[in-house]
Amino acid sequence: MDKKSLRITIVGNFGLSYKATMSARALPLARELARLGHQITIILPADSAVPPVLPTSDRVRIKFVGKGRARSFLGQLAVGAQLTCAALQSQPDVLYAFKPKAYAGLALLTFWFGRKLGLVAPTLALDTDDWEGAGGWADREHKAAWQRTLVGQHEKWCLGHADLVTVASRELERLAIAEGATTVYAPNAASPSSPGWEPGDD
Repeated sequence: MDKKSLRITIVGNFGLSYKATMSARALPLARELARLGHQITIILPADSAVPPVLPTSDRVRIKFVGKGRARSFLGQLAVGAQLTCAALQSQPDVLYAFKPKAYAGLALLTFWFGRKLGLVAPTLALDTDDWEGAGGWADREHKAAWQRTLVGQHEKWCLGHADLVTVASRELERLAIAEGATTVYAPNAASPSSPGWEPGDD
């Protein structure tokens, strides 16, 4: 990124009260990016614990879409479409997907195709803090074989097609580089202005 103020839209798969990806990883990174002068919008699936739009004191705007956690496949697809539409409406200079799967992965996929068609032109960034495919969360969650295959292939596609991938560990860095990613090592609690952020070899 250069020194101009960028509109950065972060898309996540969870609300702030579910798991820790968004509250403990994405939000601190977003606050630091805002401190550096960028305009940050975080778009998340609805969280009943907070209002639909949450402006924060540190120039980070959080928007929730949907009507709670979707259970069915069609419901999840609808929420993913809503998140992606909200991201498109924000007209970002940078689309930053948190996790290479589910809603965030769908947004990255949509923006990539939109860019190929000349409809949008943002930089595509991706964050990964877990391995999602075979040998990772797909196995731990006891998904069906076809689901593990789908998650794994989508993860690899996202890693290979994002312009930049931030990774939470050296092992994730190794796996991402193997898929052709340009990486930045960003362990938890590190920030874009700290020595902890180190570009990887690609």
